[in-house]
Formats: sequence, C-alpha cells, structure tokens
Amino acid sequence: MDIRSLHLVLDGATLNRLLARVIRDAKDVREVEAVFESGKLWLKAEVKVPASVPLLGGKWTSLRTCWQLEVVDGKLSTELVAAEIPGLGFGGGDWMSGALLELVRNAVSGRPHIAVEGRAIRLDLDKLLGAALESPIHLNLRRIDITPDAIELQAGA
Repeated sequence: MDIRSLHLVLDGATLNRLLARVIRDAKDVREVEAVFESGKLWLKAEVKVPASVPLLGGKWTSLRTCWQLEVVDGKLSTELVAAEIPGLGFGGGDWMSGALLELVRNAVSGRPHIAVEGRAIRLDLDKLLGAALESPIHLNLRRIDITPDAIELQAGA
C-alpha cells in the first residue's frame, strides 16, 4: 500500500490519550503528558527510577524530557535534547540522558521498527503500521513540524 498524500494533525489532547494507552500496562511509568513548545516536544512523566541509580533508586519521581522531531531517510527521528528531574537540580546532564536512552534501548530491544542510535530514537512507521495492518505500507514520510498546538506530519509521493 502506498500513501499518495497525507497531512496528519495530532493535537495535544489526542497525543496524550495515545500516550496513556501506550503506558497503561507499564510498571515503571505513569502520568505521561506531552507539551508542544518552541518547535520541540516536551514529555513529562512520573517514573520509577531503576534500583541501580544512587539516591533515587526504587523511588517514583518526575522526569521531563525534551525531544527534537525530524524525518531522516523516511523514518521518524526523535533526538533527546534535554532531560531533567524538576526540583532536584538535575538537568540535561550526559549521564542522565545516557541512562534514559539505555533504558529505552533495553525496552525496545527486538522490535524491528524502533532503533536507538546515539541520542536519537528512530521509528520506522512503515514497518510499525505494516505490522499492525498485516500488509506492507509505504508512507513516504516527508516532513514533521511542531506548532504550539499540534504535531503536523506530511507523507506521500
């Protein structure tokens, strides 16, 4: 299946409902909220810190991450720009970003449509949707923009 033309507008309320479904069965993530700001996507969540992390291990804490979204080689790429734990003075450090990306890498291991490369998560929407539809699909993903109110995705020939 080839997509000839697609302009998808995903507002914040819809994205937050989708995120709630995604984390519904997660044991270490709760209360995720997406906020669009200055062309970036901020995700706020309550997370259970892995036991191996000094001082915070095993505790629930707030986490804010900032992501830059773009299309790279027809795939959705989300690069981690910042990670912070509000109120504790931790912010954006390489160790935190590295630890967070390692958790993501372990969580998505074995999923052919998701890859963690450096500070970026690459999502192959063709493979993801193809598996869900049980049919090959070619979105021809071209562009993604973040406005103050929505994520706008353009695909097609």
